[in-house]
Amino acid sequence: MTQREPQKLIGARFQDLLPVEQQEAFQSIFDQSEQHGSRGEFCLQTASGDCVPVQLSIYHIATDEFSGISIIATDMTERMHSEEKIRLLAAELSSNRGLGPVAA
Repeated sequence: MTQREPQKLIGARFQDLLPVEQQEAFQSIFDQSEQHGSRGEFCLQTASGDCVPVQLSIYHIATDEFSGISIIATDMTERMHSEEKIRLLAAELSSNRGLGPVAA
């Protein structure tokens, strides 16, 4: 999703893949995730500077043998396009309401 070579991601801070204005919000949900996991919607920046809308699900995982953090990024591009189409169709239907029956 970031369109970066894997070698360039090793050792990188995840929040550095987000726009500066979203990094504080990311830190907030990251801190909340220690208890029960957390989710939030962010813009994942690509190498070219484009934005990929994502839902981040963050979980802290711990056993007696190891501990770690899981961050799952789900691309929301298609969902957002679908929601926009639904809004446009709803607006169109609302504007046609008073015009009588719609021909099939």
